[in-house]
Amino acid sequence: GEPCAPCVEPCEWQCPHQSCSKLCHEPCDRPPCNEPCEKTLECGHPCIGLCGDKCPSKCRICNEGEVTEIFFGTEDDPEARFIQLEDCIHFIESTAMDHYMRLDDNREGEVAVKLKECPKCKTPIRKNLRYGSHINRSLAEIEMVKKKIQEQQPDINEIRLTLQNEWQANVSICVKYVGKEYMGIEGKLNNTYLTTNDLRILENKIYFLTKVAKLLKAEQESMSFFDDKFRQRVTQFMSWLSGVSQKFTDQQVFNLQRELQRLTLLADLNVRCQTADKMGKLDKMQTEVQEIRRVLEISDQFTEQDQLIVEDAMKSLNEKFPLTGLGIDEDERKMIVSAMKMPLGHWHKCPNGHVYVITECG
Repeated sequence: GEPCAPCVEPCEWQCPHQSCSKLCHEPCDRPPCNEPCEKTLECGHPCIGLCGDKCPSKCRICNEGEVTEIFFGTEDDPEARFIQLEDCIHFIESTAMDHYMRLDDNREGEVAVKLKECPKCKTPIRKNLRYGSHINRSLAEIEMVKKKIQEQQPDINEIRLTLQNEWQANVSICVKYVGKEYMGIEGKLNNTYLTTNDLRILENKIYFLTKVAKLLKAEQESMSFFDDKFRQRVTQFMSWLSGVSQKFTDQQVFNLQRELQRLTLLADLNVRCQTADKMGKLDKMQTEVQEIRRVLEISDQFTEQDQLIVEDAMKSLNEKFPLTGLGIDEDERKMIVSAMKMPLGHWHKCPNGHVYVITECG
């Protein structure tokens, strides 16, 4: 995401025994206080936390079973003190939690760049005064990662302009044949801040909208009637394209490409059938046409093997009955959508404090 502006408010971590003089985003210059908290809980029993920390919501007496449940092994000590993590509300025995938070401090070699997580549920620890120094160091490293990602991103404005020009060139056909309910592209392209991932999503959406619009235009101009099954598939395709879960992941793009290939071949077949009907040849083609439709209209994903079967059958059909379809050439069939994004991988920090990425290929 976008790099965050560091908070310049004074650090709030103060207690009668210790105080921090740093700003909120800076690592604290005071150690954690290990004195017992002197506050009393609403139930009337002593707090089981530490001075300066937020009081845990559980009581050693009223909630004995929960408090003394063994996790690290030190929970049943009568003098044990606990830290309650604000992000997930789990409470952890303080000495064990302190040790857990220090695990990477003196580790040699590479260390993953990420926030420490709750040892019980793996929720990232973002809010905790006691571990503020650890959190701020991790956040600073994450900001370094963001900066590196930003440096490696292509020029946002240049890509935005390219997509705006592409959209302007195709918006009229999309509005006419697809409908405005699937749009919202122009407004998104004008957003003040766009990431490369935002642009990648818009690029894919423009691509698929334009392909479907051109397909509908070609079919409408070539046919005197509409195939209901074809229209139903187009409607289904558009719902996938505009669905809330559509993030245009590699798998989702692949699935959309396969379905668009099916629609293209189905429209081509419809036009061929209408041409044959006008010429009085449709009855002679029924065996071949039914076999092609059987493959095209299966409910499962349209695989590359299915495509080869259909294309071979269409080629054979064309040899027997030379007809004109939609006139789609091979370049139109090769649907490759670029992905303007960083390679997937895991960010690490070396012993010298530098951050770097290891991709899936190493």
